[in-house]
Amino acid sequence: MAETKKIVRLINTDLDGELSIGRALKEIKGIGPSIAKAICINAKIDSRAKLGDLKEDDIDRIEDIIKNSAFPSWTTNLRTPEKKMHNVSARIDFELRKNINILRRIRAYRGIRHEQNLPVRGQRTRGCFRHNKTVGVQKKKALQAKRAKK
Repeated sequence: MAETKKIVRLINTDLDGELSIGRALKEIKGIGPSIAKAICINAKIDSRAKLGDLKEDDIDRIEDIIKNSAFPSWTTNLRTPEKKMHNVSARIDFELRKNINILRRIRAYRGIRHEQNLPVRGQRTRGCFRHNKTVGVQKKKALQAKRAKK
């Protein structure tokens, strides 16, 4: 009988070999329950089997399915008119940073708000989003101690 692997490397992510395939795939950034189920169906693998028990060619097949975005178009996380693809892992952060930089470059309102570290989606700033500012009133004892030091 083949030995169960403790850690399986998939899409630059270390996954626990003791978990079922469906649960382990959800640990990859950008893959949720529905995408994990779609991957298992496309790869013709039981989602309840342990990830550590898979053969190397099965792991390669799963990785190939994820890289080629073989999912229905409504499940993808990057939908543009010219292409529909599903980003995973570090590619999500790269695309987000690229989109924010485009907004900054064209001087869009959202880009300016990103630059100033202020809320982008219309939230109020009176009570929240206060960075490095004192909020509230100082107590009398604290004020007296401050005056005594001077």
